[in-house]
Amino acid sequence: GAAGDAAAAERLGMAATIFHWGLHPWAIYAVVALALALFSFNKGLPLTIRSMFYPIFGEKVWGWPGHIIDISRYRYEYDLDHAVSLSLRLSFQ
Repeated sequence: GAAGDAAAAERLGMAATIFHWGLHPWAIYAVVALALALFSFNKGLPLTIRSMFYPIFGEKVWGWPGHIIDISRYRYEYDLDHAVSLSLRLSFQ
């Protein structure tokens, strides 16, 4: 870290902020959004995460593999929400 050095701590904090809120996460969001748009609007599939896996699993995506994909997405969002709230709480201490 940067213990005892305010300027170094500021640089370290900005580096972490740019890493977490820079282009890297937005690129992941863009890939998911483009995949959803392709399969929803061009292929006529529902606007769900399981639709992105249709080329891999085929019709099986409407069965239990698709349910597992959707459940894991909800679990990911739950964990993400808690991680963001934790980081906000820690930043205001």
